[in-house]
Amino acid sequence: MSLKNIITFGAAGRIENAQEQYNKTFNKYKRLENKYKKINKELTSLFENVVQTKIDAQNTAKKITKINIINEMITSNKLSINSKKEKLSAVSINMNYITNSLEAGDVIMNAMKGSGIALSAGTAAAPAALWLVSTFGTASTGAAISSLSGAAAANAALAALGGGAVAAGGGGMAAGAAVLGALGPIVGVGVGLVVMPIFSHLSANKKIKQIEEEEYKIIKAISTVQEAIQKNKIYENRSYEIISAISKGIEAFNHQYAVTEQTINKCNKNLTVQYILDNKDSKESKEIFSLIAITQELLKIRDTPVIDN
Repeated sequence: MSLKNIITFGAAGRIENAQEQYNKTFNKYKRLENKYKKINKELTSLFENVVQTKIDAQNTAKKITKINIINEMITSNKLSINSKKEKLSAVSINMNYITNSLEAGDVIMNAMKGSGIALSAGTAAAPAALWLVSTFGTASTGAAISSLSGAAAANAALAALGGGAVAAGGGGMAAGAAVLGALGPIVGVGVGLVVMPIFSHLSANKKIKQIEEEEYKIIKAISTVQEAIQKNKIYENRSYEIISAISKGIEAFNHQYAVTEQTINKCNKNLTVQYILDNKDSKESKEIFSLIAITQELLKIRDTPVIDN
């Protein structure tokens, strides 16, 4: 037994034991924290790949508007086309979904101008982060989407993410910002090694209690970091799945786009929206509906969120 322990009637030893246990717990936390930081850095890079892949999907899907008859079907007479959905055989096509999803994609692209896809400088604040949580296909962003840029585009995108403008019954920008909050980093728990002076046996219980209270904070922090690591693993797996699915969707789109364009170019009929709807069994109609359906599915995959709301 040390002289200090004898002089303090064992108080010093009990405090030192409590301190030693705290240090072990704290060191465990630091190891986990370092592991999380490493995983988080790798995940940020993977998220940027997801963003780029979703941008590729946006640019690919927009090619559909280059085919005049399909562009007319998508951008005009939406209600009449939707009301005749039964003529699309087994293919269930939602023209509004395609329109809204493409518009929302343009908003994010415009909001990203000047900032790019970088997420490491503050994930939740980056316009590119909208691609990670977006489910825009069901929320219209309003008129003159292509004219928006910068802050206006970012605000419109946030409102769409929140379910639309408040005036239209949605949650608005505030709700969208709350969704983005899921991307925020773990907040530091503000703890450090506890080093306390030793005076007497009378204050030992108080000092041990203080050390144990600090250790409890560390234990809670360990639980938080472990949960974050588990979530990051889920986000990692989901990211790879989305990247793979989008890549296959783009390949399917490009193939069908080439087939559809070739079929239309060889057609000697005067193709109109009404003709396409009334002649669903024609070769031209089948190829057009197939391309539109593939576009819708590609955008649905693109709109799959990586991060849980």
